[in-house]
Amino acid sequence: MLKRLEVVRRTRAVMHCSSLSLSIAILPAALAIVAPDAIAQRRPATPVSSNATSPRMKGIWEPVNYDQDLNLESVYFVTPTTGWASGQAGTIIKTVDGGAHWTPQLGGDPQGAGETIRDLRFVDQRHGFAVQSNGPGDPALLRTVDGQTWRSSGTVPQRRGDYVFISPTLGFTSTGNENTGFEIRRTRDAGRSWQKVMDCAANINVNGLSRNVNCEIVSLSFPTPQVGYGAGTSPDVKGVFIAKTTDGGSSWTVWSVLEGESLRGGFITFTDQNNGFVCTPGKLFSTSDGGRSWDGVAGVDCGGSAKGKFADPETGWTLETRHWNYTTNGGRSWGSRALTFPAEVNGFSLPRRDRGYAVGGHGMVYRYSIVPVEHTAAHSMDAPVVGAFSSPLDDQVEAFVTEIGAFSSENGAVAAGSTSTGVSAGQTKAGSNRLGKLQALLDVIGASMPDFLARYRNLNLLFEGARTATGMPAWFQTVKGGLAAFRSSTDKSSAAAALAQLVSAADSLKNQTSVAFLKTSFTAGPENPAPGTSAMPTTTSVSSAPTASRK
Repeated sequence: MLKRLEVVRRTRAVMHCSSLSLSIAILPAALAIVAPDAIAQRRPATPVSSNATSPRMKGIWEPVNYDQDLNLESVYFVTPTTGWASGQAGTIIKTVDGGAHWTPQLGGDPQGAGETIRDLRFVDQRHGFAVQSNGPGDPALLRTVDGQTWRSSGTVPQRRGDYVFISPTLGFTSTGNENTGFEIRRTRDAGRSWQKVMDCAANINVNGLSRNVNCEIVSLSFPTPQVGYGAGTSPDVKGVFIAKTTDGGSSWTVWSVLEGESLRGGFITFTDQNNGFVCTPGKLFSTSDGGRSWDGVAGVDCGGSAKGKFADPETGWTLETRHWNYTTNGGRSWGSRALTFPAEVNGFSLPRRDRGYAVGGHGMVYRYSIVPVEHTAAHSMDAPVVGAFSSPLDDQVEAFVTEIGAFSSENGAVAAGSTSTGVSAGQTKAGSNRLGKLQALLDVIGASMPDFLARYRNLNLLFEGARTATGMPAWFQTVKGGLAAFRSSTDKSSAAAALAQLVSAADSLKNQTSVAFLKTSFTAGPENPAPGTSAMPTTTSVSSAPTASRK
């Protein structure tokens, strides 16, 4: 009995691992424990051209504009309804109701004297960054730790290709010039200081001769906190240069691919450690081997200024002013649609597969969503249904937690109904039928979870997505251990302890699932938990009511 409880305790201890990299390292094992063959056997994604979607629904792009005449340069949504846009006159505006109302957090007045703010980035629902021009010097890096207040956190290089954060404090930027060379730098203190971690240079074969060339990284993508990619070009030769790290950015390797192509104005994006895409002007290429080889994607013109983003491993977009490409099966096939926005599109955000936003000039904000076919809106554009979000997992977890609560109320007083004869708790209670129901619910959760994580893992918020992807399977194992310990307990105290653990673990599993479904967010806590502290914080509900705001 003590050995069983110790197993349970060790399982819970996994939850309190402080290092995010360790969490990612145990993810494959955690998923294998939940259901060893579930990912391999999961149903295939619905193709883009599928007619399975209900004919009563449609996609729509409709305006949810900011009511001031200023240029919006960037947008980032952390849930389908909560997001920020930034731009001219030192502006950052926020909405919590899908754009129905916008509240200025900085600027917001077209006549304001503030410099333009662009390049919004978020790692979870609270921690975000933005870049503000600063005259001839390096631009200021702005930061929020609560989604409300923005303060200067440091700077980013004036000449930079891209920047990305993989935690609230750990980030990377690419920078340099032909005179001083090109490099990737890392910050561990949210931009207050940067250190070089890679010189971008490679030895390549040109006309049968070995040649050392410099390369400039213009786009960065981290599909996990450990694995990251950069893509760029060279001032010396044509071709695309790929940079890769597998140790969280401490070391990088560089190689050349796609001879004759250029990445000027293009991007790189990865959905996992091996599968990714590169856009060169007018062409999209895909890889399934970590960037070593690339194949052209037929029928997709990603444009010279388009950006590519994936909400999850299956659903991704490229978007520019007059053209929209989309995939719902991880890039195996793509659909496209011509669009006519009323202003130039400067940026877009894809917080979930069924919701997106695009911003541009004159306060333009357009929202993509899936609505009943009867829905209409002025100045809207009908669109295909792309990426419907549907999983039974949250309902299954809710049903399990409800059942656990009822069972605890009925049996908590006698917890095990223990006797000196050694009869188990589960066998001595009339609630054995409820125990059977709990086990059945746990079985369906175990079947649904790997499919959910494989299809819906949050790629829009890397830090938050990584935590839920490890936390959900781990808490599931704790719940399983608690139920097994209760059923096999033979004394009152051990049964009471097992029941208490079961109730607590079920609540934690519910919280993790709610975050994964973007219904709640992690509460404020240590940005990078210290060794021995919890990496699995509690959660709070996402606000849905606007404060004083503009429409």
